[in-house]
Amino acid sequence: MGDGESETFEFKVESLSVINNNFHLNKETFFHELINNAFKALDKIRYERQTELEAQFIRLVPHKVNKTLSIIDNGIGMTKTDLVHNLGRSSQLGVGFYSAFLVANKVMVTTNHNHHDQYTWESQGGASFIVTKDSSGQQLRKGTKTTLFLKEDQLEYLEETRIKDLVKKHFQFTSYPIYLWTEKEKFVDIVSEQFRNRIPDDLTFSIMGKLPLKSIKRFGCVCKSWVSLLENPNFMTIFRNNFLSNHRSYYDDTVLLLCQSLNTNITETHHENLFLLSGEKFQNRVKLDWPNLFQEQNLANSHIDILGHASINGILCVNNRYSTIGLWNPTTEELKIIPPSPNKFVPSNLVYSADPCGFGYDRDTDDYKVISHVQFLLFDDNDNWNRENEHRNPLWEIYSLRSNSWKNLEIDVDVPLSDRVDYLYLDGMCHWQGGDYLVSFDLSNEVFFTTPIPLEIPSDRIRYEYDVTLVLLNVSVALISHFMYCSTFNISILGEVGVKESWTKLFIVEPLPYILHSIGAGKKGDIFFRSKDDELVR
Repeated sequence: MGDGESETFEFKVESLSVINNNFHLNKETFFHELINNAFKALDKIRYERQTELEAQFIRLVPHKVNKTLSIIDNGIGMTKTDLVHNLGRSSQLGVGFYSAFLVANKVMVTTNHNHHDQYTWESQGGASFIVTKDSSGQQLRKGTKTTLFLKEDQLEYLEETRIKDLVKKHFQFTSYPIYLWTEKEKFVDIVSEQFRNRIPDDLTFSIMGKLPLKSIKRFGCVCKSWVSLLENPNFMTIFRNNFLSNHRSYYDDTVLLLCQSLNTNITETHHENLFLLSGEKFQNRVKLDWPNLFQEQNLANSHIDILGHASINGILCVNNRYSTIGLWNPTTEELKIIPPSPNKFVPSNLVYSADPCGFGYDRDTDDYKVISHVQFLLFDDNDNWNRENEHRNPLWEIYSLRSNSWKNLEIDVDVPLSDRVDYLYLDGMCHWQGGDYLVSFDLSNEVFFTTPIPLEIPSDRIRYEYDVTLVLLNVSVALISHFMYCSTFNISILGEVGVKESWTKLFIVEPLPYILHSIGAGKKGDIFFRSKDDELVR
């Protein structure tokens, strides 16, 4: 211990709990965890390019007289703040560092961060720890030395053969040498050169950061460190940058459709104007004429919806409140009115009500399809719609452009309906939000999948307190969630349909106090919002 000024700190409750509640673990856990921490320190200094070709290493020094085992690395080291937070106040370490108390009565950590002041951390595993500025003269150039004062029944970890066996068991594959101070009073490299092929983190980050989220999740089974890649801030920075820069060709020449709703109080009518936005900043605006789907009703421009708010190969699926659906190409002005479903012809006391939920392209059959949910409404004596009738159960139906016909789907699961207008199509699948689920429909196999929404969004509060928008962001299904009473937006992307754990929070955007809610995403990762003064912003 140095002769500098000392400060005593209390362990955070969670950290103290880890120390006290993990003595049932295998004692040798400490060896793996502490050396793994040394690897991370070496990786970090390599990643931050703070070393100039200096040989990086880990040294193990057993001292039988003092009954101590020291683990030394010349990695990144820690500042005083790091010592206090990482070794005493952080609950994120898990068993990690605290596993040292499985075999030691006292632990001392001496560390120097990049040639700054050297500090010593000391604890006997009680409720507190001491941090001292170390001016003993035994300075580390940089790095960390962790010394364990072993318990009487744990002195086996001072034996050369035991240490070599542990290194062989846990660290056979490593890119850094591990030296052991032997009884011959010299350091010996105990990791055979032929096995020293551990992939450095900077190379891992560079390669893995270019992969899709689904692949990163799956490769977590390769090694322990890859499991937590998405929790590593350095890796996430690389992954976000690659995510935003990838797939830009997918958005080349993209234009936006802006639907502007107009209400006229005098005539009590509702009209919607459609604009085509183009240009680098979408500064060019051209008004489009809606196709007249409703010649018989003479209700043109009234409550027209674009299913999915995006075109599939230039084709839009549009529909109105009267269950009329059309496939429209705004460029060629071609319009295909989809024939009515056979389900529409019902007894006079029932009304057929269709809710289109998806439109997309089936590559396997070169076909465009529309999926719709159908209800049969009963008109009661009080002129109210009543969905609780005993005559016809709700059903799902699908339209094929190739056959120009509808058919009913045989569904044996409860498929949530969408109470929003966020519909997406991506790679042969239609997606929509149904309650606290993302619902996905495979157009080729004609099967449904459901994926629970991200855990940070309380399912019972989505409708009333959260604004959740489903968007297509750089060729990924994404959710933009926003608590209505604050100005922070969370953006999560889906790695794999049907896998709840594959949602990954990619961005936290804050603060945006002038934003009312999110609208959707455009090209090159642009995200569009509606401002409180009713303007479109990105």
